[in-house]
Order: sequence, then C-alpha cells, then structure tokens
Amino acid sequence: MAVFVLDKHKKPLMPCSEKRARLLLERGRAVVHRMVPFTIRLKDRRREDGALQPVRLTLDPGSRTTGMALVRETERAHPVTGEIRRERAVLALFELFHRGHRIHKRMDQRRAYRRSWRHRKTRYRAPRFDNRQRPDGWLPPSLRHRVDTTMAWVERVRRLAPITGISMERVRFDRQKLQNPEISGVEYQQGTLYGYEVPRGKKAGIHVGRVAVRASGSFNIQTPTGIVQGIHARYCRLLQRADGYGYFVQPNQRRLRFPPPPEGGGSPAQKYDEIESRDPRSRRRRILGRGTRDSGMRHSGRDL
Repeated sequence: MAVFVLDKHKKPLMPCSEKRARLLLERGRAVVHRMVPFTIRLKDRRREDGALQPVRLTLDPGSRTTGMALVRETERAHPVTGEIRRERAVLALFELFHRGHRIHKRMDQRRAYRRSWRHRKTRYRAPRFDNRQRPDGWLPPSLRHRVDTTMAWVERVRRLAPITGISMERVRFDRQKLQNPEISGVEYQQGTLYGYEVPRGKKAGIHVGRVAVRASGSFNIQTPTGIVQGIHARYCRLLQRADGYGYFVQPNQRRLRFPPPPEGGGSPAQKYDEIESRDPRSRRRRILGRGTRDSGMRHSGRDL
C-alpha cells in the first residue's frame, strides 16, 4: 500500500512507497501528518515543483461494505501498431464497512418503544407521524448513512491524493436484454414457458398469454391471435408463473414396500390366502376390519 504525501502547504502530491516514506522520515525531510490513513508531509517541497500523474478513485458500492481503490493511469503506445493503451497500477485499497443493518435494528427498536408508550397507563402521547413531511430526496436513515459515509471518505481521499477522476461500478443490468435486445413492456412477464395448457375439451391445446383470473373459475387468456374465453380452472395446468422464476413439474413416485417372499415359493398374497384359509380367526378379523374402516380405526388385512 502506498503512503500519501503532502507538500509543506498541505497540498496533495503523488503517493510514494513505504520504503521511500521511511527514508524521508529518517533523514528529517518529512513528518507524520496523519496516522489513518498514514500520511507524511514534506518540509522542503511544493506542489508546483513536481510533476503529477493522473490518479483515479474507483468505487464498488455494496449494502454491507464498499470497496475503494486508488489507481494510477498511464497511456503507452504500442511499438508496432502504434495503438494507445491505458494501463492502471493500484496505489491503495480501502474497504469501508457500513452499519446500516444496525441502524435499521435501532429504528425498529425505537418504533416499538413509541408504540408501547401509547398503550401504557401514562400520559397519552398522540401519534405525530402524519404531521411530518419528508423533503425531496429523502432516504431512510440506513441508506442515508451509506451515502454520507461514502461521500465523506471520497472527500477525505481527495484531500490526500491528486485525484483527477472518479469511477463507480453499477451492477444493475437487464439480463433479459442479453437474449432479446428488443424486449419491452409486458414481454418481461411472458417468458418461453408462461401460459396455460388445456388437456381436454373443445378448446384443448396450449394457450400462451396473459390470464384473467376470476372467482367464478372461468378464465380468459389473451393470446397473440385473440382471446380464449370460458376456460375452467380444472382444465388448466400452470406452466410458468409471472414472477421471473423458472419452474418444472416432477411426478411424485409412490413406492410400495412389500414383505420378503415366503419360503417355499409363491407370491406373498397367495401365502397369506393360505394362512387365512387355515385360521378362521383371521377371516373374522378381516371382516371386522372392513366394517370399521369408515370410523377411522386402523385395521389389519392384506389391503395395501
């Protein structure tokens, strides 16, 4: 990590290496100006006496942390083609931790305190949230903290380094436009699997489009060729929801477990028939079990 350098008038100069900063301090040409971030101030140097290079501050914002990088930009021409290439060298890296989640938790706690005051047997505190007006550009306290903290550190780094440009990464992009650059409007809600399938009836087939759901159970589907009216809900099977997620149907395979085959050959059912024919009590128990099936009692038998 590079060390920030200031001239004798506290104007920013080009950052130097740690070794060079240590030599300047040992020889008495510089003094420590700031500990975090570590900055030295030269005693015998002015900003007009030296040359400055382009320095850019890049930002990568996030909800929990924000990454900051200070880079030096240089332009070099290719010796063969003559093409100008821009190269960057990292001078310093920062990681700014936000406490927006803690602010949100404290705001919820304060809201709970206010509500509990109104229900206590104390002096009545009338709610006043309807009397307050939010100004233009208002942000929640957690988001306001994130913006203010980031801007404060950007201004702090600007006072320590000769920054000529600031770049910020924007992570918002349209994924569906990567597949269809001409997508617009309701097409975002209609994917390749969005629609309903009617398995039987006069209007059997697959109908793709916007569905008008009604309490009566009779739906209308707006398709590119027209409106399909009067399709009952029991004839419809949902293929894709309009929530941006992909779904698939997996059949539920029910497995039946049979006891191992008895000794001497034959199927288990045949062996059980032989046991019931020999024991009259098993037949009586089977008849009683069939009679009590509707009452919700468990019964024993060969019904699987």
